[in-house]
Amino acid sequence: MRREDTVSLDTHALVRRIQALGLKQAWIASQVGVDRKTVSRWVTGKVKRLAREHAARLAEVVACPARELTRSDEADVLATKEEQRVAARLIQERDLLARLAPTDDWRLAEGLIRATLQPDLPAGTLGRLYNLLATAAWRQGKYGEASRHVARARELGARAGDRGVLCGATYNQAVIDSLRGDHTAALAAYERCLARPDDFDTTRERGKVLSNLAVAYLSVGRAADALATQREAIRVFEGLGLDLNLAIAWVSQGVTATALGRLDEALAAHARAEAHARRAGYARGVDCAPLYRADPLSLSGRTRAARALVEGALPALARHDVYDLGCHEAAARVLRRAGDLEGAARQLEEGLGRARAADLPETLAHLQVEAARLAQARGDARGEVRARRAANAAFRRAGLPMRALDGPPAEHGTPVKSREALTGPPEATTIARSRPEPPGASPRRSAATREACVSGDEDLDLRGVSSGERKAFMRVLSSLAWADGEADESELEVLHLAANDLRVALSERDLEPQDLEALAAKVTRPSLQERLLHELRRLAEADLRLDPGELSTIKLFATRWGCVPPPIEGVDWSTVELPSG
Repeated sequence: MRREDTVSLDTHALVRRIQALGLKQAWIASQVGVDRKTVSRWVTGKVKRLAREHAARLAEVVACPARELTRSDEADVLATKEEQRVAARLIQERDLLARLAPTDDWRLAEGLIRATLQPDLPAGTLGRLYNLLATAAWRQGKYGEASRHVARARELGARAGDRGVLCGATYNQAVIDSLRGDHTAALAAYERCLARPDDFDTTRERGKVLSNLAVAYLSVGRAADALATQREAIRVFEGLGLDLNLAIAWVSQGVTATALGRLDEALAAHARAEAHARRAGYARGVDCAPLYRADPLSLSGRTRAARALVEGALPALARHDVYDLGCHEAAARVLRRAGDLEGAARQLEEGLGRARAADLPETLAHLQVEAARLAQARGDARGEVRARRAANAAFRRAGLPMRALDGPPAEHGTPVKSREALTGPPEATTIARSRPEPPGASPRRSAATREACVSGDEDLDLRGVSSGERKAFMRVLSSLAWADGEADESELEVLHLAANDLRVALSERDLEPQDLEALAAKVTRPSLQERLLHELRRLAEADLRLDPGELSTIKLFATRWGCVPPPIEGVDWSTVELPSG
């Protein structure tokens, strides 16, 4: 049949008329004089042109002018339902978001996904599309809308019994919770995802959860866990050759290493991040790379070179609608160290304004901490206090009370030896983790108690244990940790684990010097006494030196409780004296 003998069918108009009149396809076929399958092809859009005489007869059957069922050949033809199904499948199979992510054009991604949505798609397919919509929404800072998409995805996943959709919804909600400041919920959600590895649609999805979990660990002050978890994510991304994800993961490693003062490691990580960003065509990553690199460079003493990097990179940020506001924080630090206090102030003003507008409390808190440092550099004691109080308020709103400052902030990148990491509710930072196995229990205890102590993997039985006894336990540990005036990272780690196990929050008062004899009298349960002796041993060994005062304290508690002191290599307890007085 010649093209001029056919017309272009408006599939959507035909479907609307059939639905309005409640007609059956078999009846339409009999009235037009065609096979039923032909009508089905018209309705689904598999056939886009039909004979003029069929078009005229079809218009009579559905009671409308023929021009309402046809289109001019020059007109754009809307996608049919079948084409929408194909598009929905391709969006998932070709990983649309991964392809568009380097461009940061999340509005385009959102529009393309919406164009494929139709209610009669399979529930699992619809659920995955809603998960993609959620990602596109939170990438644009639309957290409420993103949460609604997550709820819809979760509903569809439950209806279809599709664990992949449910896992994706859990991941998306965890990201939203983290951005909004609910780190407890976010950390728990990431862990739920990782506990069911078979639920991930792809290995890349598992890598994304690991990478985001690492960022969350850093937020709650768990830098060592952040480094280890991000390394695992990097191994996943390297195996898949995912340059974009590697660029983001290496930035995280560099930021964490900088915070720990491991400057060479940080510089190497940021160099790798930039290389991956260039290979991925990730423009934002390339533009932000000099700002990230300048921070550890400045800390290493190369302030002029770092300042040049910052001043060269800042204009590029204007090209991006969305970028990491931590760039302003890093730029302010570099400029402050270089003596450009006014330039640092401008960067903080820009960052604080954007953080407030986007409602990012954690980012706001870190910017206020840097504002406090800037006030110190200016000799403005009142300004430092105001900025610090604003930072602490933002940390609390972000669900990070353990990050609040109790005094003027130290320089960023100074190894942490402060008490602030222990304040606040431990449940905000409680994540399942492995613990070193403690040594064998005292022979004076029962076999059951010895078995629990030796395993080191059993949770403490806290039934009936008063809060006072738990507090006393932690006060003993903190007294030993700060016996020499400061606690290093390994000692802080022991305290964190013990506080999490006991579900105890420490206040500043708990970290002050204590009456050890009085504390010994408050810990009365044999199981707690055994555990405390082992924790004291770990503290004594944590800083790789055996302090006579610490050994004396351990022997004091063992003596008061009628226990044998825990075995420590190189220590003869018979030669250790009890504290004087």
